[in-house]
Amino acid sequence: MAKEHVPYSTDYLNPTAVIQERTLVRYTLSSLVLSRIARRWAVCLLVIAVLPASTICADTAAVAKRVDVLVRLLGSENFVEREESVKELIEIGAPALDALRHAAASMDPEIARRAASCIPDIKRNERAMALADGLRGKSAKERCGAADSLYEMGPGACKAIPALIAALNDEESEVRVRVVYALGAIGPAAEPALLSLIRLLKDKKAGDEVRWPVAMNLAKFGPNARQAVPVLLEILETEDALMKIGAIDALGNLGQDDPRVVPALIKALDHPHSSVHRGAAGALARLAREPDKAVSVLMRFIAKHKAEPELSDSRAYVIRLLGRFRSRAKPAVAMLVEIAKDEKEHSDVRENAVEALGRIGRDAREALPALRVIKEQERSPGSKLSLRILETISEIEPPQE
Repeated sequence: MAKEHVPYSTDYLNPTAVIQERTLVRYTLSSLVLSRIARRWAVCLLVIAVLPASTICADTAAVAKRVDVLVRLLGSENFVEREESVKELIEIGAPALDALRHAAASMDPEIARRAASCIPDIKRNERAMALADGLRGKSAKERCGAADSLYEMGPGACKAIPALIAALNDEESEVRVRVVYALGAIGPAAEPALLSLIRLLKDKKAGDEVRWPVAMNLAKFGPNARQAVPVLLEILETEDALMKIGAIDALGNLGQDDPRVVPALIKALDHPHSSVHRGAAGALARLAREPDKAVSVLMRFIAKHKAEPELSDSRAYVIRLLGRFRSRAKPAVAMLVEIAKDEKEHSDVRENAVEALGRIGRDAREALPALRVIKEQERSPGSKLSLRILETISEIEPPQE
């Protein structure tokens, strides 16, 4: 089975691959955040210069009055009022900080505790909004750095979601890749980005270096990401290996309720590229929509490629997956025993067959005599295969207490 050439390296698409660059720009980003905060204050000063003083004072006084009311409500006897007050104070943000710092020293322990808990959330939101400004920076390096920092903030970067969605249209593909990962790190709260991400996934002109991370991150946005399944199925059917890998990963997480997904993944098991057929096998195991059917097709893959040494790693991987089905993999017991006995098989293939028998558990009792014979015939009692057999025997037939 010839391997298909994948024209792209995917190493740089993983956020961990840019750690060194993040380290280099960390000082720049700190300066960026400070400068953005300073710019916000400059805008405020400009507003102060333009608006009538009476209007500014009235608005400021109204906010301060509301903050005082909310701080007092932190000690309310009504739990809902206390919770809602915390949310509103965090939403007000920086204008509430002085009052909250003062309230954190209150003699009322409930007010003190809740006031103190608001402060880090407000600071986090302020940082996220400052970094959101950085997504509109002049240089791609600055914009990438802002996206990377938002990625590191994870769910704490919610305030930057609108700016991140806008940055999906950045002219630089490298920036768009970082933005996709940042949105994925935020998680389900970034669901408003889904439609934009699906449009990006459909757009072949965006480049696979951008579309691939979109596919790999889709499941992080929650169950509504299932609306992308038709697009993912089309990619799996028509596009090259790199995009197939991304589509398979997403389908393995989002395809539970779509009857078209399992047949498409079964078809992908015949793909020549190892990452594609391994990915399809893993997705089938994760879905477990039709476990008996999945076990059957995985067994067929293992038997079909027995005479292909170049696929021994793939067979070892698929054999291990069989163990995930536990008792539902009982039909595979006889085949796994034969693989474990065959000294011509690759060592990893044999060891994984023994491990899978252990995970099947008591339903693999028929394998015990063969396992004991294999153990006796092993030249080295301390070999990995011997130790694995001992573990498996104890899993199939737990020792009597």
